[in-house]
Amino acid sequence: MYDYHTHTNFSEDGHAPMAEMVYAAIKIGLKEIAITDHYDPDYPDPNWPSDLDLISYHKEMEETSFRYKEKIKLIKGIEIGIQHGKTLDKCRKVVTSYDYDFVLGSFHCAQGFDLAFGGFFDHRSVEEATVAFYQYNYDCLSVYDDYDVLGHINVVD
Repeated sequence: MYDYHTHTNFSEDGHAPMAEMVYAAIKIGLKEIAITDHYDPDYPDPNWPSDLDLISYHKEMEETSFRYKEKIKLIKGIEIGIQHGKTLDKCRKVVTSYDYDFVLGSFHCAQGFDLAFGGFFDHRSVEEATVAFYQYNYDCLSVYDDYDVLGHINVVD
């Protein structure tokens, strides 16, 4: 069994230290675990920090991978928040700045709105929001392909 979408305490929504998470994966019998903490530049909610301390993150992945190399394969990854415009340049720069094994490209926002709480659905029908979301996905992905797997490509209201 494998888990390729995990967040440590490097992400706002993660709580476990990386080594603790990897150790727990070993205990339950995982063969591989990808650490994919959030890099979500230009996230529209100022109360949800989405910067990632890349130097510390990379160092921790290297140390944790070495520490547990005989027990589990640690996939060095990142989850990038795909958004339009200059955000894509920031994502591209980060993705190419380190030798990641796995890049999860996700849509947490669309048209400058946080999809969970940011008003994307305000003043739109479900049908209009769905069409707008998938058009936004298409527009971003037609100019950006620095990812291995797409995540969060659904709209939930």
